[in-house]
Amino acid sequence: WNWCPKHRCVNYGSVGHQFHRLCAPPPPGQPSEFFHLTDLCAGPHRLLVASEVDCHTPDGQGVELKVGKLGGLSTWTQCAFADVPLVVRGTSREAEEGAWSLQRVDTFSVEAMLSDAVKERSMAMFVRVLTRL
Repeated sequence: WNWCPKHRCVNYGSVGHQFHRLCAPPPPGQPSEFFHLTDLCAGPHRLLVASEVDCHTPDGQGVELKVGKLGGLSTWTQCAFADVPLVVRGTSREAEEGAWSLQRVDTFSVEAMLSDAVKERSMAMFVRVLTRL
Protein backbone atom coordinates (compact mmCIF):
# COMPACT_ATOMS: atom_id res chain seq x y z
CA TRP A 1 0.00 0.00 0.00
CA ASN A 2 1.51 3.28 -1.07
CA TRP A 3 0.07 6.39 0.51
CA CYS A 4 1.02 9.83 -0.70
CA PRO A 5 -0.60 13.03 0.62
CA LYS A 6 -2.29 15.25 -1.91
CA HIS A 7 -0.68 18.58 -2.59
CA ARG A 8 -2.62 21.33 -4.22
CA CYS A 9 -2.26 25.01 -4.90
CA VAL A 10 -5.16 27.03 -3.51
CA ASN A 11 -6.00 30.47 -4.88
CA TYR A 12 -7.29 32.29 -1.80
CA GLY A 13 -7.97 35.33 -3.98
CA SER A 14 -10.60 33.48 -6.04
CA VAL A 15 -14.21 34.61 -6.03
CA GLY A 16 -15.25 31.52 -4.04
CA HIS A 17 -12.70 32.08 -1.28
CA GLN A 18 -13.53 35.76 -1.09
CA PHE A 19 -17.25 34.93 -0.82
CA HIS A 20 -16.52 32.49 2.02
CA ARG A 21 -14.52 35.14 3.92
CA LEU A 22 -17.30 37.70 3.34
CA CYS A 23 -20.05 35.39 4.64
CA ALA A 24 -18.12 33.71 7.45
CA PRO A 25 -14.93 35.50 8.43
CA PRO A 26 -12.99 33.35 10.88
CA PRO A 27 -12.53 35.00 14.28
CA PRO A 28 -8.87 35.66 15.13
CA GLY A 29 -7.30 32.53 16.55
CA GLN A 30 -10.35 30.38 15.72
CA PRO A 31 -10.58 27.58 13.16
CA SER A 32 -11.80 28.54 9.71
CA GLU A 33 -12.97 25.01 8.88
CA PHE A 34 -15.79 23.10 10.52
CA PHE A 35 -16.58 19.40 10.29
CA HIS A 36 -19.74 17.35 10.76
CA LEU A 37 -19.92 13.67 11.56
CA THR A 38 -23.19 12.21 10.27
CA ASP A 39 -24.68 8.78 10.91
CA LEU A 40 -26.32 8.03 7.54
CA CYS A 41 -28.71 5.16 6.86
CA ALA A 42 -29.02 4.17 3.20
CA GLY A 43 -31.24 1.11 2.80
CA PRO A 44 -29.66 -1.73 4.80
CA HIS A 45 -26.36 0.17 5.00
CA ARG A 46 -25.23 2.41 7.81
CA LEU A 47 -22.40 4.86 7.14
CA LEU A 48 -20.47 7.28 9.27
CA VAL A 49 -19.77 10.29 7.03
CA ALA A 50 -17.22 12.99 7.86
CA SER A 51 -17.80 16.27 6.01
CA GLU A 52 -16.27 19.72 5.83
CA VAL A 53 -18.90 22.40 6.44
CA ASP A 54 -18.41 26.02 5.38
CA CYS A 55 -20.01 27.73 8.37
CA HIS A 56 -22.80 27.51 10.94
CA THR A 57 -25.88 29.53 11.87
CA PRO A 58 -26.01 30.95 15.42
CA ASP A 59 -28.11 27.93 16.47
CA GLY A 60 -25.51 25.46 15.13
CA GLN A 61 -27.00 24.41 11.77
CA GLY A 62 -24.45 23.84 9.01
CA VAL A 63 -24.44 26.11 5.96
CA GLU A 64 -22.95 25.40 2.54
CA LEU A 65 -21.65 28.47 0.66
CA LYS A 66 -21.63 28.44 -3.14
CA VAL A 67 -20.77 30.97 -5.85
CA GLY A 68 -22.40 30.68 -9.26
CA LYS A 69 -24.75 27.88 -10.28
CA LEU A 70 -26.08 25.39 -7.79
CA GLY A 71 -25.20 21.86 -8.75
CA GLY A 72 -28.73 20.54 -8.21
CA LEU A 73 -28.24 16.86 -7.44
CA SER A 74 -24.56 17.20 -6.51
CA THR A 75 -25.20 20.09 -4.09
CA TRP A 76 -28.20 18.28 -2.59
CA THR A 77 -26.16 15.08 -2.10
CA GLN A 78 -23.26 16.97 -0.55
CA CYS A 79 -25.59 18.72 1.90
CA ALA A 80 -27.74 15.67 2.66
CA PHE A 81 -24.70 13.55 3.52
CA ALA A 82 -23.32 16.32 5.76
CA ASP A 83 -26.70 17.04 7.41
CA VAL A 84 -26.60 20.65 6.19
CA PRO A 85 -30.06 22.25 5.76
CA LEU A 86 -29.12 25.57 4.09
CA VAL A 87 -27.22 26.72 1.01
CA VAL A 88 -26.22 30.37 0.58
CA ARG A 89 -25.42 31.17 -3.03
CA GLY A 90 -23.69 34.28 -4.28
CA THR A 91 -24.13 35.30 -7.89
CA SER A 92 -21.19 37.19 -9.33
CA ARG A 93 -19.95 38.47 -12.65
CA GLU A 94 -16.73 39.85 -14.00
CA ALA A 95 -16.95 43.63 -13.74
CA GLU A 96 -13.78 44.85 -15.42
CA GLU A 97 -10.26 43.64 -16.09
CA GLY A 98 -10.49 40.54 -13.94
CA ALA A 99 -12.32 42.19 -11.02
CA TRP A 100 -15.46 40.37 -9.89
CA SER A 101 -18.62 41.93 -8.54
CA LEU A 102 -21.11 40.18 -6.23
CA GLN A 103 -24.57 40.71 -7.73
CA ARG A 104 -26.88 39.04 -5.21
CA VAL A 105 -27.04 36.53 -2.38
CA ASP A 106 -29.84 33.97 -2.01
CA THR A 107 -30.57 31.36 0.65
CA PHE A 108 -32.01 27.98 -0.30
CA SER A 109 -33.49 25.19 1.79
CA VAL A 110 -31.75 21.94 0.88
CA GLU A 111 -35.00 20.06 1.47
CA ALA A 112 -36.72 22.07 -1.31
CA MET A 113 -33.90 21.82 -3.88
CA LEU A 114 -35.13 18.62 -5.55
CA SER A 115 -38.40 16.76 -5.89
CA ASP A 116 -38.97 13.78 -3.61
CA ALA A 117 -38.96 11.47 -6.66
CA VAL A 118 -35.47 12.64 -7.71
CA LYS A 119 -34.18 12.24 -4.14
CA GLU A 120 -35.61 8.72 -3.89
CA ARG A 121 -34.12 7.65 -7.26
CA SER A 122 -30.74 9.08 -6.29
CA MET A 123 -30.65 7.35 -2.92
CA ALA A 124 -31.83 4.07 -4.51
CA MET A 125 -28.91 4.28 -6.95
CA PHE A 126 -26.52 4.98 -4.05
CA VAL A 127 -27.87 1.93 -2.15
CA ARG A 128 -27.38 -0.26 -5.26
CA VAL A 129 -23.78 0.93 -5.57
CA LEU A 130 -23.11 0.25 -1.87
CA THR A 131 -24.69 -3.18 -2.13
CA ARG A 132 -22.38 -4.15 -5.01
CA LEU A 133 -19.22 -3.10 -3.17
